[in-house]
Amino acid sequence: MAASGALAPRGAERNDVALGSPIPQVSVVVGAVQREWFVHAAVESVLAQTLPRDQFEILVTRDVHSAPIEEYLHANGVRALWDPDRSQGRVVRAARAARAPLIAYLDDDDLFEPRKLAEALVVFRDHPEISFYRNRVSVVNEAGNPTEPVEWDRLYLGSSLDRTGPLLIAEASKRARWSEALESYPEFNLSSMVVRREVVEGERGRRLEQMASRIDLGHFVEAYLAPGAVYLDDRRLTRYRLHRTNSSRIRVRPGQRVPRGWQELGRLELRAEQQGESQVARWVRRERITAGVGFHVDRITRAVHDGAPPAEISMDALGYLRFIVQNPSAVLRPWSWRPLAYSLAEIAAPTLARARGADLALRREILANYPQGSWSELKTTLRGH
Repeated sequence: MAASGALAPRGAERNDVALGSPIPQVSVVVGAVQREWFVHAAVESVLAQTLPRDQFEILVTRDVHSAPIEEYLHANGVRALWDPDRSQGRVVRAARAARAPLIAYLDDDDLFEPRKLAEALVVFRDHPEISFYRNRVSVVNEAGNPTEPVEWDRLYLGSSLDRTGPLLIAEASKRARWSEALESYPEFNLSSMVVRREVVEGERGRRLEQMASRIDLGHFVEAYLAPGAVYLDDRRLTRYRLHRTNSSRIRVRPGQRVPRGWQELGRLELRAEQQGESQVARWVRRERITAGVGFHVDRITRAVHDGAPPAEISMDALGYLRFIVQNPSAVLRPWSWRPLAYSLAEIAAPTLARARGADLALRREILANYPQGSWSELKTTLRGH
């Protein structure tokens, strides 16, 4: 078995590229993790592109072996790569195995609109100075059916582009237009991004590869700090799927290290500071602290809910206190003290604490699947099933 972090093709005949094969214009990297049931639909959405098939290649990097999926990928000329590392940085390793000068990403649970690649290529041809491209998303449910925009979070809407139209931010004006760029949430959803392969090579690529999570934010920041222009498309060319197994909700196996993406954001913050991009560094710092608080909230809440030993919960609480001491602005988050409250409640009143933890777990389930529903009514409904 290959060491963690190494790409290990399963069957060389399914991954080798024939000698003399033309170089595609764009490589699509599909990251599949613990969700084999979505891979088929994701790949089908790429195969259905209006762009001629010989102009793009597809690579699927997986952490689970599945004979039916492997046969399907092989039959459709898809390069299958096996990588046991479940951190998000593994898509960068797959990107470096790609052959095209442009890299488009697709999470296994998302879908491309049929004209996605063709439209993106037109933008890169018209503006060869671009190193980073992102389009907006439309939101679909777990079955892949459209949802009403009135239900969408502002993150999905990116409504500032309704006012401005597409944004082309030249390299020379990146600093001056940083705030304008942020208005459309350009750091959200890797499936909406296409980058030049230079963004994932060298030191930039190594930093991205080390990211356990927030890989979409990492690509945006690395590209913004790198040479080249940025293009933010106002068209909705990616279907973002909302469902209960989004990557942020996947549980790790017992004994597996919990991803701590907020720590890797510190490298991006340092990189921005070294380049004199103070406003980028401040923004990354805020994102890092918010992600760190969220990590500790989730970790301690789960420990209380699962009935972990008091000693383990105490160690988690001490770890969070160290985080607060190192990042004092974390206390400004209104929910930042929740983990410590759970820890104390577990020690003083474990039955009550676990009941509260179960209630919060149920709330997360409801909000994930019924964002517009009444909390009290849906709670009663779900508990009845």
